[in-house]
Amino acid sequence: MASAKLLPFRGSHPELVMGHMYTASHYAKVSGLSASTMATRLYNVYEVYESHLRPVNKNYDDEGKRIIRGGSTKGAGIKSAFTTPTEKFSGRWLNTRIV
Repeated sequence: MASAKLLPFRGSHPELVMGHMYTASHYAKVSGLSASTMATRLYNVYEVYESHLRPVNKNYDDEGKRIIRGGSTKGAGIKSAFTTPTEKFSGRWLNTRIV
């Protein structure tokens, strides 16, 4: 039977000490993720950072900063590049699938 893979932690966390080695299941328990999710995140990883411990399906970048992904473009102020009625009509056809 193979031994558990230990990965060093680099960062700051209330329950983890920087430089100490932990298993993927311990990282999962601390972060509140399932063991399989954490194992997938730590595949081919040699050091664990705070970004590996973030919640599932949250809008965070690699540094852990909150970002806005997608969303509605109604209030974004995006205007069409087409100005004349002919350009607008042509633009509708450019977005139509042929097949």
